[in-house]
Amino acid sequence: MRSFNYTDRKKIFRDSFSMSVSKNNDDQVILEVDFPDFSALEYEFNSKVLLEAYNKNIFKRFDCGTVGNIVSKDSYVLDDFYDAEDILFRLKVVSDVGSRLEGVADRIRQDSDSHINDSIINIKSIDLFGEVWSIEFSDENPTVLLDKSIDKNLITSNSIFTGLVIPAVFREVLIRILVAEQDSLIIDYENTQMGEDWRMDWLIFCGQNTGKFLEQDVFNKMDTDEKYAWVDRIVAVFCRKKSLLDSLISSIDTDL
Repeated sequence: MRSFNYTDRKKIFRDSFSMSVSKNNDDQVILEVDFPDFSALEYEFNSKVLLEAYNKNIFKRFDCGTVGNIVSKDSYVLDDFYDAEDILFRLKVVSDVGSRLEGVADRIRQDSDSHINDSIINIKSIDLFGEVWSIEFSDENPTVLLDKSIDKNLITSNSIFTGLVIPAVFREVLIRILVAEQDSLIIDYENTQMGEDWRMDWLIFCGQNTGKFLEQDVFNKMDTDEKYAWVDRIVAVFCRKKSLLDSLISSIDTDL
């Protein structure tokens, strides 16, 4: 069931803060966070700021002070987590009276140089029995499956791999949203919180990176062919803005 924001809950946008995960010399998982300017977001001065890390049945919460007085550590030790990968984070602002949730950013992943944000897609290595990559869909973020023989960093560091795979991923996900799941899709940018519906997360990401925000009334009038054509246009704009073709050609010329 889809949920909407009728509680005046404010969004905490992913690009307003940064976080990175690594391992220290003691093999502990370490999180470093650069918090957003909560006061600029007009939260109550005394509202609590909470940072939560989770992965399946593992959960850890940090009390980070208040909106008016952030208590930020140089790093946070995630000693209950054994692997820096697959950890999700939640940043919350909670009223000091009644513990009402005033703002949240959920299903956050550490910062990445990927052309597709980690917050809207997962990358997983498994045995694909000769296939290079595929996509797995669920109620959560789509997951790009890479054969376990391939270094996952290639999807962000290798221009040839990125130029060939990322547009195909982008196209397949958008087709899934607009065609396969068209009957249950409700496009509402104003009232949907990030993390509530992975399809809206993708449409927001799409609009932010192409300048093309698909509206509900336009979507309702599209037939199937028009939806495929819209996806083609969006993928082309995305590739141009990210210079994927130029990077790919440059890498090929360098290798030659």
